[in-house]
Amino acid sequence: EPGTRNQTPNESLLPYPPPDYSLQKVGNEILIVSIKIIKMSFTRKTILRRTQKKCTPTHLRRKFGLLVRHKGCTKRAHAYLQNLQTMLKFLKLNAYLDELNDKTDVILAEMREIKAEQEELNAEEEEVIAELETTESEIKELEKTFEDMLQKHMEEAIARDLMNLPEDRALTGTQENSSS
Repeated sequence: EPGTRNQTPNESLLPYPPPDYSLQKVGNEILIVSIKIIKMSFTRKTILRRTQKKCTPTHLRRKFGLLVRHKGCTKRAHAYLQNLQTMLKFLKLNAYLDELNDKTDVILAEMREIKAEQEELNAEEEEVIAELETTESEIKELEKTFEDMLQKHMEEAIARDLMNLPEDRALTGTQENSSS
């Protein structure tokens, strides 16, 4: 085709990550680069042996899927592969951290709910304590009123008894009480 040139193996292994950073894409890219590295690892001797010729024309290399190793080509491919593997590790780590963050958010939400329930229980407990204190004070007031009424009733009964007694009996009753 006009305007296009043949692509060398070096150009297909540029040391930059694929545009999509998903785990699947990076994994696929690692597989492709690994296959290219394996293909590049064939020496000229291997290629000659496979093609049974002294020189290997490009069409035969293409036919057998073989690449002649260029200087630095494998080094770059290995570096790119290492970058991809590092990126894969980071992506897995990020996915794990995202999962941990989600779990942490769930736990924090549950803790907030528990705290709200605890505050409600504390408020109810304070109300019950206030009611108990009110009831205790009412009971004390009733006891005091009862004691006052009992005292008053006893005083009235004693006064009535004293009024009903004849004079001499009242005197002897008081003398007997004082002598005993």
